[in-house]
Amino acid sequence: MAQTKYLLFLCAGDRQGLATKIKNAVKQSGMAMSIPMIKFERGRHHQFYLGLAVQVSDPLATVAPPEILQFCRHTGLGRPVGSLVEASEINASFMSGNISWESFNDSIRFESSLADFPDDLESLEARCTRELETGFWDQLLWWCSAQGEASFQLFRQVADLLSGGAETKPWHLMRRLTLQGHIEVDGSSQRMRWCANEPIFVCVSDGRAFLLGRQTPRYLKQVEGILELERFTPNGAPTLINAATSEVLALKSSLASLGISVANNPNRRWVSVLPNWATFVSSLKRDPDVREHSESFRIWDGSDFSPSNPSEAGVGLYEITGQHPSDKRVRLFNGKEWLVGPFYDLQWILGRLCERDMYAVLRADGMLLLPEAERWPLLYERALVLCSGRLPNRFWVGEQSYLGYLSVEPEAAVKLCDNLGIKLKKKETLV
Repeated sequence: MAQTKYLLFLCAGDRQGLATKIKNAVKQSGMAMSIPMIKFERGRHHQFYLGLAVQVSDPLATVAPPEILQFCRHTGLGRPVGSLVEASEINASFMSGNISWESFNDSIRFESSLADFPDDLESLEARCTRELETGFWDQLLWWCSAQGEASFQLFRQVADLLSGGAETKPWHLMRRLTLQGHIEVDGSSQRMRWCANEPIFVCVSDGRAFLLGRQTPRYLKQVEGILELERFTPNGAPTLINAATSEVLALKSSLASLGISVANNPNRRWVSVLPNWATFVSSLKRDPDVREHSESFRIWDGSDFSPSNPSEAGVGLYEITGQHPSDKRVRLFNGKEWLVGPFYDLQWILGRLCERDMYAVLRADGMLLLPEAERWPLLYERALVLCSGRLPNRFWVGEQSYLGYLSVEPEAAVKLCDNLGIKLKKKETLV
């Protein structure tokens, strides 16, 4: 009687390209193999473990049949690592939880990954349209939840597909999902990656709890079997799933059965451990090769980038273009070094370096307002967003544009402003 065992390989390079290549080769060969898992990469060279499921007639077999080994060598897999192993051995060791090769992170307990992705983007579009009758943002969050983890390039492809080409700034989309706590981004390497967070209900000070992290249509139906959910549909963000804090805390064990944890106002603890602005700046990466590999410099004037002479570069925010026109980077020169980071982070640091009179306003109703041109770095802005789960609204006071964040407790506002070294003004109203 045939039995399934696994042949493990240590690989490096393009995981998706290799997996697709092998998948197609297996289909063409007609051999009794499949690719049920790929372990998340580890190591400096983007290494990962690939598990190839093989049908063997001998339950005691420790070596794959010769024709399968030959197929693997011709396909480019090379030699396997170790001998054939059973599924129970994999699940008890380093391959734990990775049962679906479409997800390179932990398996999604509540719903399988998208079976027709990433090979066929058109099928993904059709499936989103058929199964999720809602807008772009909910479709994007659904895909992130089911995919689990992927590259920035793949995220850009999917965002472009789901928006019909209308969304041309994928980092802005990723930043909003990060601010809301749905995903985490690793921007420390040249090949930026992201992963979806595990689902968690965050209880906040206004008596509500909101769901962040992985969520799909099927999963939310299961949650609705336990809790009474409310939905808030904002502009420029996924639907925010809310429930009463009292119910969430009372049903904590039932939610745990669905893999959902509960955190009671974790923002207070998070705010207490955030670094001051000088420590934050010292942790940023430096770029030592700006002048050597740059063709043109453009300096930020507060509204746009304008031409600048690189030999006369002073303290400022610069858009730097390399030899290829598509090679554009934004860097902050502090007078000694070139700092690397997201645009809004560097723009804010520039304001501090220039000793601008930066401030925030806390209204009596708990809304914190920041001048839009002084938007905080992502690390600190995220603390404001997670006070309510909602992205800021934009307000105008005369000719001044502000960003308003809801349900910010006075203690959090004071601590954050102290860390950032800016003034906190308290007013009954402002807008």
